[in-house]
Amino acid sequence: MEIHADLTTFQEQQVFGMAVITSVVAQNTLGVKSFEEVSLNNISQQIDCVIGDIKPDAVKTGMLASVEIIELIAEKLKAANIQSYVMDPVMVAKSGHHLLPKDAVNHLKKLLIPQTTVITPNIPEAEVIIGKSIKTIQQMRDAAKEIVEVYAAKSAVVK
Repeated sequence: MEIHADLTTFQEQQVFGMAVITSVVAQNTLGVKSFEEVSLNNISQQIDCVIGDIKPDAVKTGMLASVEIIELIAEKLKAANIQSYVMDPVMVAKSGHHLLPKDAVNHLKKLLIPQTTVITPNIPEAEVIIGKSIKTIQQMRDAAKEIVEVYAAKSAVVK
C-alpha cells in the first residue's frame, strides 16, 4: 500500500515517480499481516534499470527489511550520487510489531541515516532509533534533533 500512496502523491505533485520493490507486504488499513523480501539480485537489477533509464532527482525509501537490503541500498545511493534522499524508516507496524531486526537497525543508523536529506520516523520508529521513550511534543523535537546530531541526518521530522 505504501508504494501506491507514494506514487499517487508524486503524481498529484506533478512529479514522475518510479518504484523499486524490496519487499512484498500483505497489508490493509488494520496493519501488516506478513511480508517477504525480494531477492538482492532482483532489487539490484530494479535499481540499475530505474537509474539507468531516468536518473532520479530524489529517492524515497520505505521498508527495508534486512541488513543485506540496507547495505545494497546504501551502496547504490552512493554509487548514483543521489543528492536528495528521503527515508521513511518503516520499522514498526501500527500493531507495534517490529518489522526490522535489531541488527538491521544498527545498519540503518550507520549506513543510511547519514545519507538522508530528511528522515521521517513515527514515534515508535524514532524510539527505536534513539533508544528512548517519546511521550511529549518536546520529546519529539528532541528526538529529531538527536537523530540529526548523533546519526548525521541532514534533517529529521518525528511524526
